[in-house]
Amino acid sequence: MTLITTFFLFVLGLSLGSFISVVIERIHTKSKGIFLGHSKCPQCHHRLKTIDLIPLVSYIMLKGSCRYCGKKFSSQYFYLELFTALVITSLFFQYPFVMETITGAVEVSSALALTFVLKSIISLLLIAIFFYDLKHLEIPDIFLFPFIAISFITSIILGQPDFISMVIAAIIAGLFLGGQIFLSKGEWLGEGDLYIGLGMAALFGWQLFLVALVISYLIGGISAAAFLSTKKVNAKTKVPFAPFLVMGTFLTIFSGADILNWYIHFLWN
Repeated sequence: MTLITTFFLFVLGLSLGSFISVVIERIHTKSKGIFLGHSKCPQCHHRLKTIDLIPLVSYIMLKGSCRYCGKKFSSQYFYLELFTALVITSLFFQYPFVMETITGAVEVSSALALTFVLKSIISLLLIAIFFYDLKHLEIPDIFLFPFIAISFITSIILGQPDFISMVIAAIIAGLFLGGQIFLSKGEWLGEGDLYIGLGMAALFGWQLFLVALVISYLIGGISAAAFLSTKKVNAKTKVPFAPFLVMGTFLTIFSGADILNWYIHFLWN
């Protein structure tokens, strides 16, 4: 049963990733029918058929090219679909709401199922933010504000973190991220990064928020050093920071408590 559920969620994740890629493109181009319009090749604008839209499979079969004009699609579609599928299946192992007992009976935990659904919605918004900012160096409000709202609602429904912890985390986000925006006049961070920080604060509370923030800056620093070493970018090159915040958020969702416990143990021993 676990294997069947994992396979189903992986396929679902691929489909959701494909949907996110379409939404990202339509929001950026301000196309009509953001959620219901027909998919077209971004190069020749030929309407794509169902066989061209099978997540991951179509990209591999067509070698990342349009069937009609032969021009290459962005590899973002492939990575977005695969990443979404991996996140959704990983969340299932984090919150295994379907379990098989020793006798072979199937048990479903409603509490874990609710947690899985809420964290999946948050994850889809984070993935959309990650790839949109990575490609277009901006984050639309249609992703940011639902992320903040759903993170807050999730914490209220699940009963953790507590409200005081969320408020403290929000103050930290405002002072730390907002301070950088103010001092640099928007050169170091953008307003969208602050909103992501507020969503993280609502989701984690102050302790895990600090963990997520440290992880984000570590990843950002290491990545910046790696980019500079290739000499393909320089100190003046604009690098979006939201993807690092998203990566820090995902690592905290899956391992934040373990990292925090390790750190506390390290300090006291």
